Amino acid sequence: MTRCPACGSLAVRPRAAAGRTRSYKVFPLLPLPDDLLIPTCRTCRSEWPDTETQQRLGEVLRKAYEELLRHMAWREIERLSLHLSLRRLERLLGLAQGYLSRLSAGDGNPSVQLVLLLRILADGAPEILTTIDRFWALAPTEEELEMVQEKTKQRRGFAAMDREAHRELARSGGKAAHEYGLAYAFDTDTAREAGKKGGATMAKDRAHLAAAGRRGGLSLRTKLQIVRRADDVLTDEDRQAAKLARQALKQLPVPNRGALARLLGLSRVMLRQLINGEEIPARPLVALILLLSQHHEVIPSLSSLWKQLDSPVQPDQRTDEAISCPGDG
Repeated sequence: MTRCPACGSLAVRPRAAAGRTRSYKVFPLLPLPDDLLIPTCRTCRSEWPDTETQQRLGEVLRKAYEELLRHMAWREIERLSLHLSLRRLERLLGLAQGYLSRLSAGDGNPSVQLVLLLRILADGAPEILTTIDRFWALAPTEEELEMVQEKTKQRRGFAAMDREAHRELARSGGKAAHEYGLAYAFDTDTAREAGKKGGATMAKDRAHLAAAGRRGGLSLRTKLQIVRRADDVLTDEDRQAAKLARQALKQLPVPNRGALARLLGLSRVMLRQLINGEEIPARPLVALILLLSQHHEVIPSLSSLWKQLDSPVQPDQRTDEAISCPGDG
């Protein structure tokens, strides 16, 4: 036992308990396993997780987060399947063939943005589906083109420089650091020895390497629902849609960029890159932004979607009751 920093009692030891929850990313409450041991004070019930416990807790929360997103996506897919085939929905949202079927079977990690989009479509189907149909089928109107051509805020200083200028500045800084003796210089032998030590350390845990590879693959597939890959071939329609999406982002009725990032489930860095044109949004994200810009009435209900999950549904409880949502007919 150790002493509690809060009450001073010598009563802190790893304990398991039922009914514990944690906030994680967009979810205010995620359930923790009853048998998860967390150092807890018996007197004041304060929790004091050490580094190892925090790592284990982070892994548990990540898995619960992904499972709950998969369950929410499955629920909305079930509702949408009453109005159109999954293949047509995949084409409508720019998803790979069979992705929604795999997602329904519990394979894959949907992005927060895809879950939000599916929820909006399921709540407004079948009428709201025609909005996306028209967007991809019809050429932009004159008003939309004028909206895209409006002048944006002029960049100044470092932000106005291109990538080559950024690289040149970084290169100059590195040279100056070496000239003044402020930078550490690796010779060939030192670099080789450091590389060997790092590789040997990582190679000891094969299971960790395999798990990291799987997480990397799933993370890439999830990110492709948000932004396009740099080597993707972009059509004129893709570029036009991206410009309209950037303009629509600036016109959404939210108080600030922080609120907008929370609404879309994006990090502030990713939101800034999208607004500045540094990233090209993928079709699911374009469709989500388009619907929010044309249907402002869904924003309040969407903002409270994650907060409604005070008692999260366990992902394995896929019953008929699980797919009934407020407002369903």
